[in-house]
Amino acid sequence: MARQDGRHPRLRGDILAMHAAARRFEARWGLTEMSPPDRTARRRPLTGEQEKAARRGLDETDREVPQCTVRTAAALADGRH
Repeated sequence: MARQDGRHPRLRGDILAMHAAARRFEARWGLTEMSPPDRTARRRPLTGEQEKAARRGLDETDREVPQCTVRTAAALADGRH
């Protein structure tokens, strides 16, 4: 990838920049505001993690196992002590 002037494009943070631009448009034209990105979404396993799990014959990566356990425990928790 290259820009028209031949330099390499800056691709990091494009999603966050897009969200910031959308919020500016919403404010300018009085549109309904979208929720800001909270950056708490679950991250995809890296290719190396997936390959390691495949070599071991596992369905989930080492990162996904505790995430699944925590999500299950949180879903089953009823808030009582």
